[in-house]
Amino acid sequence: MYYRYTCINKRNERYVHLEAYQLIEPLVGLLRDPLTICARLNASLVPPELYLDGMESIQSRRFLLMSPSAPTVINPLIGVADPEMVFRPWEFYDADYISNLAISKTILFDLGSSYFASWKSNTAAGSTKWFYEYLKHRSIKPDRIIAFEQAALITQTAWEQLPDDVFPIYTLINVGCSSQNNKFNPWKTLLAIAKPQDYVIIKLDIDTSSIELPLVEQIIRNTNISSLIDEMFFEHHVTVNEMKGSWGEPPGTLKDSYRNFTLLRRKGIRMHSWP
Repeated sequence: MYYRYTCINKRNERYVHLEAYQLIEPLVGLLRDPLTICARLNASLVPPELYLDGMESIQSRRFLLMSPSAPTVINPLIGVADPEMVFRPWEFYDADYISNLAISKTILFDLGSSYFASWKSNTAAGSTKWFYEYLKHRSIKPDRIIAFEQAALITQTAWEQLPDDVFPIYTLINVGCSSQNNKFNPWKTLLAIAKPQDYVIIKLDIDTSSIELPLVEQIIRNTNISSLIDEMFFEHHVTVNEMKGSWGEPPGTLKDSYRNFTLLRRKGIRMHSWP
């Protein structure tokens, strides 16, 4: 992912003040952990201990590289005082950099969240807790967590799974997302609470393509939405032989996945495939 911070000089000319790139997992194969779906390779090529078994394999997220842990390289040819400085690219959005650092927030939208720590009693499949721990391990605390879940949750169970520091920032919307222009469209909430300087993470996995795909198209078409999103995770169900056992034969192909993911990455969103 390439980032460029441009300025305007006294002659009203644009120039590049800072340029950098940050690594991200490539869009290849089935867009999943490559050592969990396909047949095992010869031990001389891939050590057997790198493979995972059971539900841990199906839900493997070890291939995902989020921005806080992604190596960043500053272009040494661009004039910056300290070419070795490390920065978070989403913070470079206007000239008032220092003050914006103080007000930027980390916001997670988990669309299809189930419980905080589990999905159908399977802790390996829990998503919100995974993001919480990933960020916490990198000294980042979410300021808001918005969780949408269509399946009726047991309220007591939902609250008991929340760590003490999550409870005050956690909002559970126990109804399904909508792609229509109504209050249940998650982008309505996103536009209302997020600012350009915020670090916004979206996870979309509601297993309903008739809602998911229009939501993705809305991001692609509407720059007001896409400009607020920094990272997005989406399990795009398509017809592919290796996944028919889990996904069946939904409309679309991997070509469609590559198209949408590439379009969103070109809009500056670190687009990832959710397992």
